[in-house]
Amino acid sequence: MDFRDAPEPADRRDPGNDYLNDELERNRRDEFRLIGKAGLALLFVTVLVVVRQIFFV
Repeated sequence: MDFRDAPEPADRRDPGNDYLNDELERNRRDEFRLIGKAGLALLFVTVLVVVRQIFFV
């Protein structure tokens, strides 16, 4: 379920355990996506360092 599809809790001060567990699961899935983005960033930096070593040193 996407967070935009999640119904708003009736009481914002106490949203309930089900709502909080769903929110934690969504956040955990988003954190796993960051691993892929970090890998792409590391690959990009590696390419930049290799190009610098080949052409500018």
